[in-house]
Amino acid sequence: MNILIILPNWIGDVVMSLPTVKKSREIFKNDNIYILIRKEIFPLIEENCDTLNILPIFYKDKNFKTTLNLIKAIKKKKFHKAFILPRSYRMFIISLFSNIKELYGYGDLFKNIFLTKSLKRDNHSLSKHRVFYYLDVLNLYKHFDYNNLKPQLILSNKCEEWAENFLKNEKINNKILIGINPGATYGEAKCWKKENFLKLIDKLNNKFSNLQFLIFGGKDNSNYNSIFNNIKNCLNLTGKLTIDKSAALIKMCKIFITNDTGPMHIADALNVEIIAIFGPTDPEETPPFTKREHLLYKHLDCSPCKERICPKSNNKCMESITVEEVYDKVIKLIDG
Repeated sequence: MNILIILPNWIGDVVMSLPTVKKSREIFKNDNIYILIRKEIFPLIEENCDTLNILPIFYKDKNFKTTLNLIKAIKKKKFHKAFILPRSYRMFIISLFSNIKELYGYGDLFKNIFLTKSLKRDNHSLSKHRVFYYLDVLNLYKHFDYNNLKPQLILSNKCEEWAENFLKNEKINNKILIGINPGATYGEAKCWKKENFLKLIDKLNNKFSNLQFLIFGGKDNSNYNSIFNNIKNCLNLTGKLTIDKSAALIKMCKIFITNDTGPMHIADALNVEIIAIFGPTDPEETPPFTKREHLLYKHLDCSPCKERICPKSNNKCMESITVEEVYDKVIKLIDG
């Protein structure tokens, strides 16, 4: 029997869906399990899939032709069940037209007509950590407890060796590595000011002589992160690395300082100490699953508003988190 798990579109959500993927292998021991995943994200979890004997089906563009081709590719597999993790209507329609016998996922008035079993997407479900939100879809088919289920990333030996050699070539393999992720895909309201990151780096450079800062970000963050060029003990890697190589270097970091974004969940799944800065997003829904003790959030009346741009035009939820607060947490983690 062929089983399909449709993964979310975003890097962080893919990481948070890994417990669902892993549990599916336990439930469907003797079946073929496939995941539908964005092609550019797959290298991040490829080793996890190899370990679990799970096969990928890729998608990329969203035009009509590629959608039809994707439906044809899924039809050929003759899936018996599909678990639809994202709320995407496109993914629901693709599932619907792919002749899959049983569909499981979050419903609404229209989707419930076609879903074999559905969950209500309400305040209760949305207030859960996304790890549990995705596990609930698989739980529709077979009830299980969520003990010991957490996001864990496995990296290939080849990728980890590349990271070690990279640090040696850059002559920074004997320093304490601090990863910084100053951008965010969701919107500018999620971002702590890059000037704050610069002040933090300066304070830490004045305190310690053996630190090396690695700046992470995608190609779309290149202009935003150019401010980190030519800063002492700072290597700007923005837009220069594949997703799996970024993960390998993140794993080498002692501390990862970040906004609420995908690389934060990568660091968490690699068991790296995280200082997470939250403002307009909900620290109950998408915090690091394990490394959340150093999360900074101000609990203002207006947050979490979940808006891409601050409705009050002052971004107070992020502005009120000071350089000194983050600095103190870094010091404690380094000393610890």
